[in-house]
Amino acid sequence: VRMSGNGLAFYQAHLARKGETLRRVLRAWRAASLNGVFTRCTRVDVAADDIHKNDEAPLLTMQKIRNCVKNREFRSRLQAERKLKRCVMDISEDFSDVGDEEMGKTIYFGNRKSNLCCRFYDKLLEQRTNGDPVDDDVTSWIRCEFEFKDARAMAVVNAYCDMSDEDFNKYMAEVFNNYICFIKKNDINRSRCDIKRWWSEFIGTVKRSRLVIPKFKPSTFSGSSDW
Repeated sequence: VRMSGNGLAFYQAHLARKGETLRRVLRAWRAASLNGVFTRCTRVDVAADDIHKNDEAPLLTMQKIRNCVKNREFRSRLQAERKLKRCVMDISEDFSDVGDEEMGKTIYFGNRKSNLCCRFYDKLLEQRTNGDPVDDDVTSWIRCEFEFKDARAMAVVNAYCDMSDEDFNKYMAEVFNNYICFIKKNDINRSRCDIKRWWSEFIGTVKRSRLVIPKFKPSTFSGSSDW
């Protein structure tokens, strides 16, 4: 089953009409493994949006991200495509054009073929280009989106199933901050550098959390089922 963000929102609304929630459905799906059903989530995308209206100054802009890349004002745990020096990682920028019009830019951190990468893009431009409805007073909308695959995707599902919405949002903000963080170059040790204010205000935390990826042990499920 593949589901877009809009598809997920539609499905959640459908569940709500039946008095059900996505969290309970995912818990039941996950629990099916106790009965010998193989359950697996291959990809989950988690996004955080910076939306501003009526020309209010945004926290995130594509130019800010681009400048930080140029000046190496970030630290990251995202995997590079090749085994390089620890401070070096894959960064790429995609441009989409229609005729002479530049329709969108996406900045990627990490290897897009790996099980984890991050991207920043202009969501407002994407919505308007695709003809999707957007409130007229929205003047800036930049999205930070992480793509989790395989074991990391299942770790995100587990966290969502086991936490409240508030706790899950806080946890994912700390996970984001662990994998990508924009910093001031005010210490020779990058781990001690101060976080840029606009990034900490956007992400809502200066804390970092690791994504907990449990080891798969088939005997655990069969043992629980027998018990």
